[in-house]
Amino acid sequence: MVSDKEKVGGILLNRQALVFTVITIIIGFMIAVQFHTTQQPVVRETRDIYELREDLNKLMEEQRVLLQKIQNYEENIHKYETEKNRSKHTTLQDSLETVKTTAGKTKISGEGLVLTVKPLFADITSGTFIPTINPSLLHLLINELNTYGAKHISIDGQRLINTTSIRDVNGVTKIDNYPIQTLPIDIKVIAKDAENLYNRMKVSKSLDYFAIENLQLIVSTPINKLTLPAADQSIRLRFMKAIKTEKEDG
Repeated sequence: MVSDKEKVGGILLNRQALVFTVITIIIGFMIAVQFHTTQQPVVRETRDIYELREDLNKLMEEQRVLLQKIQNYEENIHKYETEKNRSKHTTLQDSLETVKTTAGKTKISGEGLVLTVKPLFADITSGTFIPTINPSLLHLLINELNTYGAKHISIDGQRLINTTSIRDVNGVTKIDNYPIQTLPIDIKVIAKDAENLYNRMKVSKSLDYFAIENLQLIVSTPINKLTLPAADQSIRLRFMKAIKTEKEDG
């Protein structure tokens, strides 16, 4: 029979084996956890580096696209500003040319007529008095031409503009400072409708008024292209002064 002392010894041995087993399991578990803990960050870090590189590449591509768009926008803005400035310059140039044309400061061509004024019965060889054309007669003719659609007029090569003065100076008819002393002279007229002006002038009362002054007014047939010279007189501006711009005021 087994004594009590032997039973107690067996129980103690079993407990020691159990404790050893438990401790061994715990130590093994801790080693496994430690190994897993030390290995896991390396995997995560490696994965994060690839992800960061991919994200960085995406950001760099997006930045490249944005920079390209910005460059395109800047080019379009520059092109727009250039076209805008060119358009302004062209508009100003066109406006200037229009003003100069209206003011008679440029040559102009168009359809029109030539009216020739010469003595009606003058005989130079016999010493007969050669008539001259007076300012009143010219004013009468000019008013009639304007009424019938004349747009531009030159008399003996002198272009008429709004400030042109036709007057008698010591018995000599002058257009501004240009004297009309000898006949014949040509009066060139550019009209809106040269044919209509021709028909009107063929039955004009001016023919009779000129004949009374011993002058013949000859009306040419319509001319397709008639060129008038530019006015050479200066345009006098009165009651005008320069206006300061905002930059000058500032």
